[in-house]
Amino acid sequence: MQDTATRVLIGDSLGFHIFFVLIGIGLPIIISIFEYIAYKRKDKQLLEEVRRWTVAATVFVVTGIVSGTLIAVQMALIWPHFMAFTSRVVGPAFMFEGYFFLLEAAFLSLFILSWGKIKGFKHWWIGLGVIVGSLGSAVVITLVNAWMNEPTGFRLENGQPVDVNITAALFTSTGFVTVLHSVLSYITALSLAVAGIYAIRYIRAKTTSKKELFRYIGLRLAVVGVIFGTATAIFGDLTAKNLIVKNPQKLAAYELQMKTESAAAYRIGGTYNETTGEVENAIEIPYLLSFLATGNPNGTVTGLDSVPKMYWPPLVTHILFDIKMVTAMITLLVPLGLLLLYLKPLKHRLERLRWLMWRLLPVAGIAAFVTVELGWIMAEIGRQPFSIHGIMLTKDSFTTDASVITFGYIFPIAFVMLFIATFVALPVALKHTKVEA
Repeated sequence: MQDTATRVLIGDSLGFHIFFVLIGIGLPIIISIFEYIAYKRKDKQLLEEVRRWTVAATVFVVTGIVSGTLIAVQMALIWPHFMAFTSRVVGPAFMFEGYFFLLEAAFLSLFILSWGKIKGFKHWWIGLGVIVGSLGSAVVITLVNAWMNEPTGFRLENGQPVDVNITAALFTSTGFVTVLHSVLSYITALSLAVAGIYAIRYIRAKTTSKKELFRYIGLRLAVVGVIFGTATAIFGDLTAKNLIVKNPQKLAAYELQMKTESAAAYRIGGTYNETTGEVENAIEIPYLLSFLATGNPNGTVTGLDSVPKMYWPPLVTHILFDIKMVTAMITLLVPLGLLLLYLKPLKHRLERLRWLMWRLLPVAGIAAFVTVELGWIMAEIGRQPFSIHGIMLTKDSFTTDASVITFGYIFPIAFVMLFIATFVALPVALKHTKVEA
């Protein structure tokens, strides 16, 4: 019971936290792109919209601070054994994260206070400091998470890490693809979420000038989403290929690959029957999994039979993976479809279809957020039963003090309150920079 409670606590907390992380990384990049465009076009209306986004970014940075602090306190209180081991190997990464965060906060303060005082591209350059800070903090923490999946840079002696090399620990092939796949997905999700907001504003706008402005912004954000979404898909494929080498049982759980075999089929849906040891009711596409994982339709894919059953990841990850594939396709295909309908050959045709795609764009933004959340849920559940793959079991990572677990339920409550407070504060903060629709 305590094992389950601890997992649920950290799962709930990280699920909320990743929402703030996503916005904190994606929004400064979107602001930078469109501030640059506004200066190049000398477009005051567009610049005013960018200013609104800056106010929103400030709100989310503040709530991100609170969110990160809650996670840090929870980890220290409830996961002391895990933190003790981790800090001996990659502890400096947490210090680096703090430095990057201070850099982000300093440049964001300067960026906001200098708005209208430092003009043109001089102001745009300040925003790059915000991006460096937000990306830097995300990169080092994601590298730590990647290390949990591929623990290197030390050797074990009496159960403790010695001869630590933090460079080897953090800069692995797993870290490289994890960072790129994660960061690109954040930018994709945020750009499409904002595009969805502008789609709604475009649909509801009453004046031609506002309609043109909101259409312009929505379409450009869709372009950003498609570009970064495509890059995300490419690095997602590289992540799968990396898993087949570094952590094959995780990929096997995603795909319900129970047996090691060549010419493995790709499975959609299906369940594992423990009595017969077979996968039932799945749609199978012959050879596809081998091709996707190894580049060879006859390649060998490692199954869950390669490890004892006690070390199998939860097979629920297969369901989550199927759902993620659906939301990922919505994320990419809807904005791509909208953009194609504005190409010259189709520009004055298919008006009804364009009408539909504008209304589906907010759905794509929601789907993008869901895809990011599912990706991290799969990554964390898929590493189970280990907190540090092959080194430390999750059940050995947290405190045995039952009272800490009992009072630990304050964390998800605090995150719900923070979530509500954020969206109460946001319209208040935006009120003084409101642009009439």
